[in-house]
This record gives sequence, C-alpha cells and structure tokens, in this order.
Amino acid sequence: MIITVFGGDERSIAAARYLSQAGHAVSVFALKTLLFAQTNTPYDADVILFPLPLCGKDGLINCPLCDKKYSISEVFPKIKSGTKTFAGAASKFAIRAAEEFGVDLTDYYSFEELKVKNAVPTAEGALFEYMKRKKTTLFGSKFVVTGYGRVGRRLAVTLTSLGGHVTVAARSEKDIASAICDGSDAVNIDELKEYVHDAECVFNTVPYNVFDEGTVSSFGDGTLYVELASSPYGMSDKNAESLGERHVLANSLPGKYAPLSAGKIIAETVCKYI
Repeated sequence: MIITVFGGDERSIAAARYLSQAGHAVSVFALKTLLFAQTNTPYDADVILFPLPLCGKDGLINCPLCDKKYSISEVFPKIKSGTKTFAGAASKFAIRAAEEFGVDLTDYYSFEELKVKNAVPTAEGALFEYMKRKKTTLFGSKFVVTGYGRVGRRLAVTLTSLGGHVTVAARSEKDIASAICDGSDAVNIDELKEYVHDAECVFNTVPYNVFDEGTVSSFGDGTLYVELASSPYGMSDKNAESLGERHVLANSLPGKYAPLSAGKIIAETVCKYI
C-alpha cells in the first residue's frame, strides 16, 4: 500500500518509520526529513496521513517542519475519491470541508485506544513541565490532580508510584473511589479550595472552569498550575493571568517530549484501519 505522510512534526516522522517497517511504501510531503523520499504527487497515494492536530483555526494544515503553508481548502479538493485519509483532532471546519469535497476522512484522535495510550506521554510530559520549573523531586511533594479521566488517572498513579502525595479532586463517586483504590487521597471537586494552599503543583485535566477566583486566591505563594485540559480550560483567562509565570499552558506534550512514542501510537492505530 502506498502511503503519503502529509505535514506534521517529529511524530509524523516516527509514524512514517513505523508504517514503513510494517511493509508499506511510504513517502512524505511538507515534512523535512532525510529518512524518507519527498513526493511531488502526494495525492496519488492509497492513504494520506495528516498530523495531530490537523490544522489551526485559520484552516492551515499543521506543517511546522515545512517552509510553505497549505490550507484545507487548497488540499482537500485535490484528494482523489477512494483515498483513505486520516487526521488527528480534525476541526469542524475540516470535517465540513471533507464532506463538501468527498474526502474519506477518519479522525484517528477519536479512537479510544489512541487516547488511552496517549495519556502516558501526556502524563510524563506534565511531570517534566513541573520538574524543570520547580527543580525539586516528586518524592515527598504534595500535588493536586483535578479530574480522573485517562490523563488524570495516569498522572496520579505515576506521581504516587514515585513517592508524591496526591489528592485527586473529582466529581463522581466512582472516580473518587477509584482514586482512593489507586493509592491517592480523593475529595469531591467542590472541596478543591481546601486542598490547593499547600500543594507544590496543581495539575488540571478538566476542560471547564472549576478554579474560580476564590480557589485561585487560595493557592500558596509557590503553587504551580499546569493546564492539561483543552479549551475552555480549568480557569478563566483573568485567573490565569493572576498567577503569572506560575500558570503553565501545557499543550501537545506527547509531541513535545515523546514524539517517537507518540508517532508510533498514531501509526499503530491507523494500521488497524487501512
């Protein structure tokens, strides 16, 4: 099978490597690398693999390792009927464009298996963000983790295994019970304000504003806040600004700190559907 890896970062290069090792004929486009041949005809492939995320709000495809810019509106009309097309975190605009131009688009970021695997490099990247700023050990430090989904759970379990004292703040009784069974302390998220004052770091995984002004004002002078959730995030822009440098917006951690592992996860997932 002929596959074109279109754009992306180091994750895309790692995905191309995995796909090649799996026996596919792989070329790249809008992606600078010496490991694979650059194709001038990306639309002749049986499969096109776009990056994670596919594009920004401006509709430009995510191509940080390419000097030229490519838009969804420019690229999608050129994709031939029958070509299997994969992309990560496709925007509503991209989905509408795919429908308009008859592109067989599959969002691999919607697959639960990828999200579960991706939680590992996300959690490990979050720990790196903490350590490079606080310059202290995880062992013996106090942490608060809000939310107990894929990332929250992986993060809390990793922190406790390394000797951190973790309090999980969650909404459901099931998540609170799971956190306790996994070795953390756990409270209802409505009680969050009482637990942030002496935390070295608060890691948020909840994609809505659970940190109001009163809760943020209860942070200790040295408490770091690491935002792992998507928009609208765990607190308002105003509250984020009040924390200054102690507020860390930690986006795309797998691509930043573990692109080889993250790229392999993408390729492993896509291979099941081509």
